[in-house]
Amino acid sequence: MPHIQLVNESNAGSSEPQKMTIDPATFKRNFGRHNAISDGSDGSVTRYLDCRDPSRAVAVKTPSSANVHQQKALLHEIAIMELLTKCDQIVSLLGYDTNFMPYSPALFYEFCGMGDVQTYHTKLQRKYGRIPEETIWKLFADMSKGLQYIHCELPRPLIHGDFKTLNILVASPPGTGLREVPILPNFKICDFARAQPYSGPGNPGPFYNGTYEYGPPQAEQLLPQTPAVDIWALGASLQEFALGILPTQTRKRFCEEYRRRFGTNLWKIVQEGRQDLNEDRWRKHIPLVYRPLNADVQELRSKWDWPPGAAEPPRYSNALECWYHTCMQEKLDQRLTAAYLKEEVAPIAERRIKVLQAHRKVEEAKKKVEEAKKARQMKEKMKQGKKPLSSLPPHAARHLQIPAQPLAPSPAPRPAAAQGRTNAASPTPSRPPRDPRRPRRLQQREEMFLPFTNPPADRRRLPEPPNQKPEGQLPVIHVDGSSALTRKDFGLPPRAPQATRLRGRNRRPSETDSAMARKERKYLRGMKKELGNAVYSGRGG
Repeated sequence: MPHIQLVNESNAGSSEPQKMTIDPATFKRNFGRHNAISDGSDGSVTRYLDCRDPSRAVAVKTPSSANVHQQKALLHEIAIMELLTKCDQIVSLLGYDTNFMPYSPALFYEFCGMGDVQTYHTKLQRKYGRIPEETIWKLFADMSKGLQYIHCELPRPLIHGDFKTLNILVASPPGTGLREVPILPNFKICDFARAQPYSGPGNPGPFYNGTYEYGPPQAEQLLPQTPAVDIWALGASLQEFALGILPTQTRKRFCEEYRRRFGTNLWKIVQEGRQDLNEDRWRKHIPLVYRPLNADVQELRSKWDWPPGAAEPPRYSNALECWYHTCMQEKLDQRLTAAYLKEEVAPIAERRIKVLQAHRKVEEAKKKVEEAKKARQMKEKMKQGKKPLSSLPPHAARHLQIPAQPLAPSPAPRPAAAQGRTNAASPTPSRPPRDPRRPRRLQQREEMFLPFTNPPADRRRLPEPPNQKPEGQLPVIHVDGSSALTRKDFGLPPRAPQATRLRGRNRRPSETDSAMARKERKYLRGMKKELGNAVYSGRGG
């Protein structure tokens, strides 16, 4: 097997084998390991990046360990891939190395950024909430073309033998963004490690050796495999991609049928942990079942063994259900061939995709019209001074150059009579109007620092002293500097006697001790201090 072969672009669509573009020396010199992608029974796949161009990646398939079975399977896959010509629905082999370290051989495949169909299904479900029908039609058409190529167009037909969702890669079309999830990608068949040539009907051949969950009916597995096993696996893969569940019988239904046939309560044994239905000895006996794509969840639960707890699937068209059903016919003579599927399904899929895309554009246009209508209504409400619609999306509010939730306008100032009494010395109102955009507690805290001679209207004011001395006559001042004024001079009640009076932080507040009482004491101390300063300054003069 030569390592280095030149590329001839003129033979890309011819019947000659596809040319290798990466030899072992070039790979060792220009590529570096990046991350592991998957690990299967036939080997592990790792992503390598080109050091010269990090946007270029290669998927390298090697044995997981020094396993003789995996090494033989990969050598067989190299021989099969060398027979294939260039096909858009088959993953391209760029080269191989039979002396790769640490485990050989190594196959250099083109890298598909969207991963396999199961990974792509998760991305679609996360972005759109469901699997679009046009994506299922695209998968159906691409796989029909790929299977028709290996079944009919090769000098000796091939049977893939392990067709499933994990062996279908998804490549983004040209011009797709790095983080964009395309609805109509390119689907490609990979992993030909179990592919076998087909010698025709009546000739002895190998039996089915693929994954049990996608295998044909058990009666068909006892016969030499034919290309019909790939068609059955295509129907099973379509069911899994559309409904999001494995196309097999549920574990509980299998245990019920097992108990009916053999009289053993297998479900109880499984619940106790004495048996594991995920082992190969049980997996190969769990049958694959057909479930319609156009039925609602009630019908699926009552007639088609729908798994408990599974999400409700969408209902697809009758046309898709009809063609999908032809792939899962238990009788071989009723199951369609890949050539017929390519001839009939591919044109129908193209027309259905165009119709569904047109419907999607109409729905998007209707959505934009509704958003524009809401934006116009909001603009009219704003002009009328009413509260805007709260359901308007933020981008529509930005389009109108107004905030999505504007602040309420400040209320007009109240008249002086409604605001409360004003001080004789100052004609301005005692309390400014409250700003609704500021916290109420912050404004109340600021009001406490207003001059005490101009208190708010809703609070008590201290009365003027009734025996105030005439102007120019000073009050009586004791020798020690204390004033002769008492609480009675100011019209205040006498102080209630207390057993113990503590000062500072240790003072015990009584029931009458309030914010107003504290302001009264502060006022008295200030008056005494002012009177004392006035007397002393008068004496000095």
